[in-house]
Amino acid sequence: GHGPVIPAHRPGSSDGANAAEKGAQVRHLVGQRLEGSVRSFRDSWGFVVSEAFQGDLYLHRRNNSELGPVQAGDPVSFQVLEDPPGHFQAVGCQVLPVPLAQLTGQRLFGWVKSFYPEDWGFLAS
Repeated sequence: GHGPVIPAHRPGSSDGANAAEKGAQVRHLVGQRLEGSVRSFRDSWGFVVSEAFQGDLYLHRRNNSELGPVQAGDPVSFQVLEDPPGHFQAVGCQVLPVPLAQLTGQRLFGWVKSFYPEDWGFLAS
């Protein structure tokens, strides 16, 4: 198995600069599947954070081929990998579904999945 899943929450009022200097304190979590959120992401890399550890954990698309579109704030699940020794990163990262109630009033992007002559259909995103 992947080990326990630890719920995602943004860390409280931690010293962001200090945490970034140290990187994620995750040695004890290697191999575990965790939940967190994307702190930042641009081009093909970024950082994830989780209540399970302090600091920012590196994330790169090359080790997360099924990641798909991602942006800051997205809830994710991931596994912690140490490679090379002393360097940690998030792998097997997947964006978690958001409950529909949280999307009420927000503008979303997607496509028409199907539309029927009775003037109704389904959208997907």
